[in-house]
Amino acid sequence: MLDFQNQECSLTLREGIEHYREYLKKNGKKVLDDQEGSSTILGHDATHVIFGLDTSLEEEQILNFWTLFGTSFTWKEIMAYNGVEEVQEFNKDLFKELGVMNFLGLGIRSVVSFFQVLRNLRLKKKKWPFIFPNELMDRSVTSLREEYGIKILTPEERNVKKIQWSGSILE
Repeated sequence: MLDFQNQECSLTLREGIEHYREYLKKNGKKVLDDQEGSSTILGHDATHVIFGLDTSLEEEQILNFWTLFGTSFTWKEIMAYNGVEEVQEFNKDLFKELGVMNFLGLGIRSVVSFFQVLRNLRLKKKKWPFIFPNELMDRSVTSLREEYGIKILTPEERNVKKIQWSGSILE
């Protein structure tokens, strides 16, 4: 379990993002960088930390729910993230490897998590800013979760059968 997957996480947001990126590197995954003048990759990485989710397909799906309903994103920001060449290639390769049936299965297995996210969203005080001010980087993840009313899913709530594919992280 990653440090930021605990509700009471003493890391700063900056440290949490560094921890998340080290987890990617340790597992042979590429850490994406923002283009000059953009912070969509940073915004995406921060959502992993603030909502306490790893990079399994199932937790990425849960992150999509959190982002859609619990952040103040703009479609321009989301399209900028999806427009990153590495993200496009990843999505294309993933769909080619897994096929339609596995994607349908992912959606079905994610229904319970969707309702758990909706339940937790009722506790939110305000939406997390997908593109956030830099001063939040040095605040503790716990204090940010308290301010925004974010209750992350417990390990048991995140525990769904994982699809194994060539990009799976096996820890």
